[in-house]
Amino acid sequence: MGGTMLGPQGGNPERQLGGVDFILHRAAELYPDRVAIDDRLNGSRLTYADLRRRSIQLARALELLGVGKGDVVASAFRNEAMAFEVLFACCMLGAVTAPINTRLAPAEARKYLDRIGAFAFVGLHSLHVFVEGTGVRHTVLRGEFGSVLPDGVREYEKLLAAHSGEPFPARAGWSDPYFICMTGGTTGGSKGAAASHASVLLDMLAIANHWTIRNGYRALCCAPVYHAAGLSWACMPLLWQGGTLVFPAIAAFDPVAFLRIVAEEGIDTFFIVPAMVGPLHEKWDGVPMTGVKSVALASAPVPEPLREKVAEMFPAADALVCYGMTECLMISSQQPKDFLQHGESSGEPALTARVRILDDAGLQVPRGTPGNVVTRTFGQALRYQNDPANTAVTFRPCPGDPETLDWLYTGDVGFLDDGGRITLLDRAKDIIISGGENVASAEVESVLALHAKVRECAVIGLADEKWGEMVCAVIVTADGTDEPGLAKELLSLCRERLAGYKAPKRFVFTAALPRSAFGKVLKRELRGQKFATAFDAATLRA
Repeated sequence: MGGTMLGPQGGNPERQLGGVDFILHRAAELYPDRVAIDDRLNGSRLTYADLRRRSIQLARALELLGVGKGDVVASAFRNEAMAFEVLFACCMLGAVTAPINTRLAPAEARKYLDRIGAFAFVGLHSLHVFVEGTGVRHTVLRGEFGSVLPDGVREYEKLLAAHSGEPFPARAGWSDPYFICMTGGTTGGSKGAAASHASVLLDMLAIANHWTIRNGYRALCCAPVYHAAGLSWACMPLLWQGGTLVFPAIAAFDPVAFLRIVAEEGIDTFFIVPAMVGPLHEKWDGVPMTGVKSVALASAPVPEPLREKVAEMFPAADALVCYGMTECLMISSQQPKDFLQHGESSGEPALTARVRILDDAGLQVPRGTPGNVVTRTFGQALRYQNDPANTAVTFRPCPGDPETLDWLYTGDVGFLDDGGRITLLDRAKDIIISGGENVASAEVESVLALHAKVRECAVIGLADEKWGEMVCAVIVTADGTDEPGLAKELLSLCRERLAGYKAPKRFVFTAALPRSAFGKVLKRELRGQKFATAFDAATLRA
């Protein structure tokens, strides 16, 4: 019967005050004069002391406008310092920050802002149109306005200048919501996943453990910070280690500028999506960049040819592939030694994650057997904001689970190998059923990617009277080639390495694949697209 029962008085909730802003307070105390953010988009360099002071000033200004604990503050910035000032200001107030994709159409943004219940909006002056007609109560904009501000709008820098940078008592607790992050929206409109301070902090610690991120590292940051990976993976663990975030001078990804900065400015680490690898390799001068210490890739499968290009360009770097979702943050991460040795996998479950593979009845399947990937992570979201229906579908117990815990149903199909590594085969919605057989589009894509002329590709299912669905390969070539000879070579390659029913029955060529702002291919758009150049396999074999 051992142990002393603790009543409510034993919980010490005041000792659980403080959230993600802990990262900034710690760094500003230890390294006040270190550059935290080198914001080349705006031509500014903020030390940790600067970033803390300005974040406190903004917090005081927002509080005077009525922003309090639990209120949702939407922010719309590119990769620039202000995105972090808003984030840390909200943390200090106990408010909830909601980064918004700056590339949204105004109608999309308005719908999303109302869905998540945004109380205030802080963003670029050019995005004022996002809040028109919404329920947003307060708008703070940064930019050049001339002499007249729009009605009801406050100017960012003037607002900061009017307030003190002295710290004030902590408002947020570990279990309070920290941010609402937009999901990728590859199968429909984006939802807002709300995560707590504790869940995100634990996820950041896992990132720092799995990736090679050391004190004072300089990171080149191109992944958008309104994306969970771009913010919580590519940036925040660096700030926790007193590092420097370098934001490029242009918002769009420029492979030439990226390579120049990496080669000439002592960049230690960076996070990229697979779609960046091809353009980087094409512009690379062939001189290995041995100063890079770590490279991480995520957001989509990374075929072996892309992994080989990364290893060729950055031979001294610990390179790895990781797997995660906005709804739960990190699910798995490779060990660097597995980057080339296990080119099909996404690594073992992260320190913060458990993973199960289930059949359609919800029962676990043996190792090596494909099934539905479900996970339970410390980074798991609290909910989809104001969306109980989708929350109930995505977060639910596994049948027969004695722990009765909520697991995240990822919508991905994959398997665990004997070493516990996860291999993703496809999104469940992207499994093609052709002639009664299941075809994983990612498996076909990895074979097509082996051809030297294929820059990138996507495999989709198209309605077909005979087969139910036809396997169709959409190809982007490195040199613009789209002749039947190349299609015939690709068909032969697939038939050599895949079962006959998996080989594409149609090859189409296009200049670029449609992608979300997170770098994911929008296959729903491809399915409805008309292509000028198409070759049927039956004709190619004739």
